[in-house]
Amino acid sequence: MIKERVYGLYERLAAFLGRRLAVAVLTGVPFFVLGWLLVGLGKEITLKEIESELNQSLSTTSALLSEYVSAPMTMVRLMAQQEEVLSALQDPQSAQAVAAANEVMDRYRQISGLSVTGLYTTQGRVLATYKGGLSYLGRDLSFRPYVQHAIKGEHSLYLALGYNEKRRGCYAATPVRGKNDRILGVAMAKNELREDLVGFDQIKRAYFVSPEGVIFLSGNPDLLYRTFWPISSQRLDELRLSRQFGDHRLTALQVDWKPDSREVRWEKQDLIYRSSQVGPSGWRLFIFKDKSPVFRSQILMAIVAFTLFVIANLGIFALIRQKETARLLSAANLELERRVAERTAELSKSNDDLQTHIEERKKAEEVIRKSEQDLRSTLNSIGEAVISTDRQGNIIRMNTVA
Repeated sequence: MIKERVYGLYERLAAFLGRRLAVAVLTGVPFFVLGWLLVGLGKEITLKEIESELNQSLSTTSALLSEYVSAPMTMVRLMAQQEEVLSALQDPQSAQAVAAANEVMDRYRQISGLSVTGLYTTQGRVLATYKGGLSYLGRDLSFRPYVQHAIKGEHSLYLALGYNEKRRGCYAATPVRGKNDRILGVAMAKNELREDLVGFDQIKRAYFVSPEGVIFLSGNPDLLYRTFWPISSQRLDELRLSRQFGDHRLTALQVDWKPDSREVRWEKQDLIYRSSQVGPSGWRLFIFKDKSPVFRSQILMAIVAFTLFVIANLGIFALIRQKETARLLSAANLELERRVAERTAELSKSNDDLQTHIEERKKAEEVIRKSEQDLRSTLNSIGEAVISTDRQGNIIRMNTVA
């Protein structure tokens, strides 16, 4: 049924376009459409797989990162309520009060696993800290934004490179309030951030980025403190003054962000990315994945479509050849039957002519035989001898008397 329909369509096309063009249309157009659909389907499926992997990685990593970033704020609020902390800030000249505050700083650090704890005066100087950081006592850190915000009465989360120990971390700062809600100083706790602590070492292209685009965490150490986009000179001066990223130059990477899609062109590669807000306002987690599997799947689908096209072409050519052969064979059979019929008719006529000739000859022989009988009877009735000879004298006939 299908073969008949295909051949019927071929015959109709051949009547208008010719046989060769009809074959090209019959095989080319449907499989061009099929190839287009398969390539689109391959792209869609691969994109969904990449997006699924991106979303899963983003969800897992952002949850872990968020936990590390938010952990110090809970501890620093509890620390700010300790009596020893209040006493040290109320009487910063008391060595006993400051020593008790140092013990509180050290205890909270050990209990929580935080990397740094500290207590600052309203002038931003270090008043108390953990045992390992006693050398920092008296240092002025008022230039740090988290200290400035806490002095103003705000709870502050601040991601930066350590000014003293040169380690990256999340700083949580909160105002310490005395009677009448007066701000006496600032309590601070820092949670160290490293790639291996938040799973970045397991992801090839994961980046934790500041609002200015500075890469703070990266699976590739060479990209640390590079920026995803240029930073204004004014903002660069502010960052250098705060020492948020130490003395790093903060040079911009050559990343071509495509505004209409979540894709970028970076290092001669097309990448797909997803991002989410994590931690302080403006900080984002970016995860990128290579888009080349999409191109590979499209090429694979194009090869599949081409293979189907070749197979269909061979099948249709075979069908057309079979039908053409059958048509030619049928025409040859009809011609043979016509010739056989003509030959049969000729033989029948010849046979009829032969029969007529035989009958006529039989009639002539009968006439001759009868004439001879009549002649013999006449000769035998003669009373005298009658002898007949040929020219050579041979007797050919004689009557009974002779």
